[in-house]
Amino acid sequence: MIQSINELVTNVIENVENTGVNISEKLIASKQKEEQYLKEYENKEENHNDELQEILTAQDMADYLKISRRRVYELYQLNPEYGGIPNFSIGNSHRVVKEDFLNWIKEKKQENLKKYSE
Repeated sequence: MIQSINELVTNVIENVENTGVNISEKLIASKQKEEQYLKEYENKEENHNDELQEILTAQDMADYLKISRRRVYELYQLNPEYGGIPNFSIGNSHRVVKEDFLNWIKEKKQENLKKYSE
């Protein structure tokens, strides 16, 4: 098994070398594209974040996340330790502080990055 893997790796390296493509140059270009995409995404996200009010309703968050308002209510019911959105009640109405909501989104992103990097 190990021998066949080594042979496969050797064949891949030979094929890449035969094409004349420098792997390190390709990796650098790929990394630069990734960094550019992240910068553009962060700029768009910052502009979108500025549009949010300081106190958010379920509809505000549903619109922002492009999910149903019902799903937001389900996330209200979950404990924040288990992925729920931190919120507070005013009578029967739930509200979320903008900063808490944006932090919750960052936490979800980090969880997904960890999940896919493992």
